[in-house]
Amino acid sequence: MRRILIVSLLLIISITMVSCQMTNYEDVNLYMEGDGSTQTLRIELVSTLTNVDHALGDRIRAFDVEQRNIEVQLVSNHNLYSSFSPWVIGLEGRGTPPDMIETTYNQIQNMYHHGKIEPLYINDPELQEYVIKAPDGEVIGIKAKVNPLLVYYNEYIFDAMGIEKPAGDWDWAMLDNTIEALKNAGHKAHIMLSPFTLEWLTMNRYDGRISAPDHLRFGGYLDSEAAVRAAEWFAWVGTKKEDFRYPRQHPFPMPHVMIDDQAAIAIDYAYRFFNKYNYERIIEHNDQVNIAPLLGGPDTVNIAQMTGFAILSSSPNKDAAMKLLRYLMEESENYVHDIALYSMQAWAGLKVADEINPERYSIVVREIERSVPASLFMADDHTAGFNINALYPYLKEIIDGGSAPEALKKYADEVDSEFSIFWEYPDAYGECIRGGRKFCVH
Repeated sequence: MRRILIVSLLLIISITMVSCQMTNYEDVNLYMEGDGSTQTLRIELVSTLTNVDHALGDRIRAFDVEQRNIEVQLVSNHNLYSSFSPWVIGLEGRGTPPDMIETTYNQIQNMYHHGKIEPLYINDPELQEYVIKAPDGEVIGIKAKVNPLLVYYNEYIFDAMGIEKPAGDWDWAMLDNTIEALKNAGHKAHIMLSPFTLEWLTMNRYDGRISAPDHLRFGGYLDSEAAVRAAEWFAWVGTKKEDFRYPRQHPFPMPHVMIDDQAAIAIDYAYRFFNKYNYERIIEHNDQVNIAPLLGGPDTVNIAQMTGFAILSSSPNKDAAMKLLRYLMEESENYVHDIALYSMQAWAGLKVADEINPERYSIVVREIERSVPASLFMADDHTAGFNINALYPYLKEIIDGGSAPEALKKYADEVDSEFSIFWEYPDAYGECIRGGRKFCVH
């Protein structure tokens, strides 16, 4: 009898140890070879492309082929105006839920706080630059699309003036002197004041932040001395949308203000949505517009609009989803290229990698590698540009000559108020986006 009890106890301990190991997705074994079971893994992407048109989809399908016991279904979220997963912001229960979603960094953090996103337990040092972390340090996603800031310049104007062309090793004095020389010669700089450019300059030039390290608090940061100095620099540059003319059929000044010589230098994102508006296609047919890395030297941090892959806590296939995430990153040095191609194809509307200019691609890849998520990128929506003044009235006050400390204090108070609502009520996030406020916080 005693022997039977000992054996039973050992069996219970063994089962318990196996069960505990199964919660650590790094070491999970999905199936016994040949047991015939199959899992269907549904992945919701934010892209207007079909699931056969982008690079990351190819990688996912390769996983599908290799894993005989896992069937992968890719679902594209085509909602251009409010691109968020309905399964995580108050709209659960419509259709078949996905196991894994692609959404913005801010949404992943919010959903994790409300218990809707699964921690991933990815501790490998070589993978940390590809992961998305929660305020408590847990890994809650991996990077999917990254849209970094770039420098654009009119090569013809720079050649005619005989001045050095923009380069990533420029210091801040070089940037100021170049802008001053261009302005004195009657040329304009198209460097709009937005939450994204403000964050880039505050971090890199003035050694500050616009949000707390947890990206959830803005008072004392967005209105800090460093942010005020950055905002006043943009006021010195003096870029106002109304000072530029551009074709009526195109809703964005860039890159048309570069093509018709209205502006000589600009800072903007790498991609703009829709085929007929995207920068890639326009610039390829206009030799005078070129791109360069962000200014400020090798330690410059790029403030990117970023989405990530996350696993829903409600998924019955967490093990298969985790295995896919590790598969995507298993050749970590190549994962940045998967991200770059997926970003170009999904945001710029390109379907074939051969359409991408190799020189431009190499610059974009370098900028993706040093990118961090923008603190105020709320929804994956590229029908709106960050250079539309109406979206950021407090920042427009500064450009129009108002007090930078006062405007940023009002901005920080409003952002904190809305973030506290999102943090307490997850449905409020979705209502904000669905209500037409494309970036939610102004």
